[in-house]
Amino acid sequence: MSSEESVKEEEKEKEETVEAEGSAGEDVASERNAQCYEMFEKVAEYLNGELAATSEEYALLQRLNQITLNKYQDMTALASRLNEVSQRLNDKCQFLSPLLSLIFLNNPACFA
Repeated sequence: MSSEESVKEEEKEKEETVEAEGSAGEDVASERNAQCYEMFEKVAEYLNGELAATSEEYALLQRLNQITLNKYQDMTALASRLNEVSQRLNDKCQFLSPLLSLIFLNNPACFA
């Protein structure tokens, strides 16, 4: 009977070892699941931060584009007004040129 008892004890030890390994395996799996969950949370937090920063940069770019558009519109209006003034001055100069020539021909001493 001692051999039977030793066999039973060995079987009991094996069962206890398997149970211990099983519970240890469950602990490892549980720990890995917790680590995976934590990793996914941190990755999600990082991606949310990146998306928020990108969104803010896009909004800033839109504002800068609008300001640039307004500046170009102002410069276009100014250039148009300068063109009109220049054209009027050119017309006046062409109108006055023959008259100034007559004055110069009649009174050359005035221009010396």
